[in-house]
Amino acid sequence: MDFDIKRIEKNTPIKGVFFFDTMIWLSILAPEFSEDNSRMNKYIGFFDKVYNDPHSKIAVSSLSISELTNTYFRVVAVRMYEKENNTTVHHNEFKTKYRTTAHFKDQYQIICDEIDARSDSLIYVDHTLEQTDLVNAVNYPSLDFNDYCYYQICKNQGITMVTDDQDFFVEKLKVLTLNSRLMDRYYEELTKGLR
Repeated sequence: MDFDIKRIEKNTPIKGVFFFDTMIWLSILAPEFSEDNSRMNKYIGFFDKVYNDPHSKIAVSSLSISELTNTYFRVVAVRMYEKENNTTVHHNEFKTKYRTTAHFKDQYQIICDEIDARSDSLIYVDHTLEQTDLVNAVNYPSLDFNDYCYYQICKNQGITMVTDDQDFFVEKLKVLTLNSRLMDRYYEELTKGLR
């Protein structure tokens, strides 16, 4: 067993490089569309501590920025557009009805500006598919393709994953979380070795 999963606490060290999952980023960029709960606020607080620490970095990749912007448009921006214009944009109309609007262009600039505003604290870590043993992905059935790539990036570069996704019960990766199911699985694995 080679799991390294810890809860985020007030005294969690912030030195190093941290990769924040998309839902945490989304809560930071669009808090009005996030669940208003103390758990997400703790993730945001931890992100802010890392962001403000001159010795720490926030890792992003092309894939994570792509996932973040796509999720932002589908979860946040298009919902704002629907409310402001008293309309509905069906899934199959997203490209034709929404992406052609000035609202989309404005939101695109906003998301770019938000990411760019944090550029001093970001470190860009990309990962080519040639570096990933895609055949091995089948051994991680709980991870979708993007998560498997993030896992590979973080594992290979010694980056700590910060996530609320219970699917990140993976070996050889430092994980910080507040997800109780993920922590329960970790504690269960620890006690299994003591029996």
